[in-house]
Amino acid sequence: MGANSRVKSLESALHVLNAIPEDSSISVTQLSKDTGLSKSTVCKILATYCDYGFVAQDPASKLFSLGPMLITKGQRALKNVNLRQVIRPYLKYLSGKFNENSMLMTQYGNAALISEYCEAEVPVRLAMRLSQVHELYYGAAPKVILANKKPEEQAALIDSMVFVKHTPATITSKEALYEVLTHIRETGFCYSGGEFDSSGVGIAVPIWDGAKTVAGGMAMNIPVFRVSEERLVEMIAEMKRCAVQVSEALGADPGEIAQMIHLDQSIHIDINLPQA
Repeated sequence: MGANSRVKSLESALHVLNAIPEDSSISVTQLSKDTGLSKSTVCKILATYCDYGFVAQDPASKLFSLGPMLITKGQRALKNVNLRQVIRPYLKYLSGKFNENSMLMTQYGNAALISEYCEAEVPVRLAMRLSQVHELYYGAAPKVILANKKPEEQAALIDSMVFVKHTPATITSKEALYEVLTHIRETGFCYSGGEFDSSGVGIAVPIWDGAKTVAGGMAMNIPVFRVSEERLVEMIAEMKRCAVQVSEALGADPGEIAQMIHLDQSIHIDINLPQA
């Protein structure tokens, strides 16, 4: 759709919803700062969201958090995604082989959510949960999805972004993001060093469907104390092989996908470990 067909008031409302943290509460003042909208506009949007259960307000602190209706809607949407069934055994295989969490992330509006995951059977692992949402400018799987969008769709998504610096490693400019996205397409994978959570890193490869459309990102996250370049290279190579098979099951040509994700290309990672 063209820019003229968009509903500006709805875009403002979605900016507010996307600016609410996943695991904490936020004030009207902070939402106003993060979105660039006036406090009165933010208040009206939040009141509407509260009426429909998409946002909840704490009576004591007056702070706002995401509401239960988002979980309900997200779970309904996930039931229709066949990709989850296809990828599940591959995630189980990867987690079993490397003893790390693995997941599938798919696009959810202007963001990405965890559609399926498999937790590693180790005492220390990074926290994750089904339907957890991440913005497309941070994290390995979200950026893999964004990198492989059609140019016009990618540009529209980036133009709508409100960058928030979660850690020193978080991307906070369009120029830096475009540079990273180019590197992802050239290598067929993404390495993310603590852009949202400095306690771990993420790696991801794209999944494609029969229409040569990126269907999601297959990812693994690793605590920093278990990270080494040699180990990451092995994990990415295996993830690429799995991605070809998953994409083939979705109707994609395996030979084409192998070329698109540079299956036979040597893997080099410049590891800048985040501070734990």
